[in-house]
Amino acid sequence: MHSSIQAFKHSNIQAFKQSNIQAIKHSSNQTFKQSNNQAIKQSNNQTIKQSNIQAIKHFLTSLLFCFAAAVYAQPDCLRTQWHGIESPNCYHTIVWVCTGDTLSVDTNAYGEVITTVGGFWITCEELTRDVWRWYSFSDRNVADDDSLPVTGIDKKQVDTFLDIFNKSLRQQWRLPTREEWLFAFRGGLFGGDYAFSGSNRHVLVAWSKSNSGGRLHPVGERIANVLDIHDMSGNVSEMVTVGDSIVCIGGCYLDDMESGERSMPKVDFPMPPPEAVGFRIIYPEPLKFNRYCERVF
Repeated sequence: MHSSIQAFKHSNIQAFKQSNIQAIKHSSNQTFKQSNNQAIKQSNNQTIKQSNIQAIKHFLTSLLFCFAAAVYAQPDCLRTQWHGIESPNCYHTIVWVCTGDTLSVDTNAYGEVITTVGGFWITCEELTRDVWRWYSFSDRNVADDDSLPVTGIDKKQVDTFLDIFNKSLRQQWRLPTREEWLFAFRGGLFGGDYAFSGSNRHVLVAWSKSNSGGRLHPVGERIANVLDIHDMSGNVSEMVTVGDSIVCIGGCYLDDMESGERSMPKVDFPMPPPEAVGFRIIYPEPLKFNRYCERVF
């Protein structure tokens, strides 16, 4: 009897020990798993947070520099003039248009943070007859108003002009695309919602049928848009590229701008005659700015 009781006790004690050991192991495993899961979740959350913070910082940096480059950067570095090689007095004013793309953020050898912003240079006025004569080898002594926009030309003549012009300046100027032209027409990133380039009143910014007297006018006489670009709504229609084709955009001095809806932008008019078609040119070039929004050359 005593032996049976001892065996029963021993058996119960062993079973209890094993049961407790199993429970402890299971509890430890559960605790370990939960601890690992918590650690992984916290690690993932930290990674996600850091990634989001970096993305937000990059976005805000891009937004800041695009805004600064378009608005607050030093005006003398965003508006300049190019001069003719043969004739130093033959020039056009050009302005840099920020497209809002941050291409890179780097640190230079001096530890400065340099931001490269996308954009292009564009002539503030339509190409004039004096510039055309100098670079197309036309008769330079012809009696004409040099400040009038060049007209009566075709794509082949423009290509020849640009070939000579680019070799002289060692740059690659070209006709704008329709999208680039429209972006400059609106005033870039911060232009107003106007029917015409710079105003809802065409008589302030354009030469048209109602105020031109049926003739061309010298470039730059009407009010410019916010980018200081003149005559995009009227004087002469302008050549732009759409794929491999050339189309005309913008009003000219023969167009009736009093009629029709005032949609934004009002740029598409009936095809003008050759004597009412001119062009302006652009040069795509990203610019670099430091943290003070000063241009870095």
